[in-house]
Amino acid sequence: MIVTFQCFPWLGTVTSMSETAPSDLAVAFRSFPRRLREALDATRDDPDAHATAQRHAATVEQHVADAAGALGVAVGADAAATAAALADRIASIHADRWDDAPLDALRRHALVIGGELRAMADLAA
Repeated sequence: MIVTFQCFPWLGTVTSMSETAPSDLAVAFRSFPRRLREALDATRDDPDAHATAQRHAATVEQHVADAAGALGVAVGADAAATAAALADRIASIHADRWDDAPLDALRRHALVIGGELRAMADLAA
């Protein structure tokens, strides 16, 4: 049985995390702060939805920090700064220089972050 999932909407459905290239991860981590901001803004008029979105946001921020730590990137003043520094670090490593373990860790964090952001978007729908 092959399990498919959609890890990044612009990539379409993929059959495994191994199909996500480092450059795709850099793009994803660059987009997470904007998507987080948009998701929080979309729930501001509903206090219950906003409170739930803030809990999701805390999970996003923790996974951004954990992903940064996996590559030795210092956690910045906020998740946006950390995500930008992490994306820069990912982009600085040539694709054939990646070891499986850190790349898989980044993929797992990106999948969780994407899921949290989708859950936040669903709150505003």
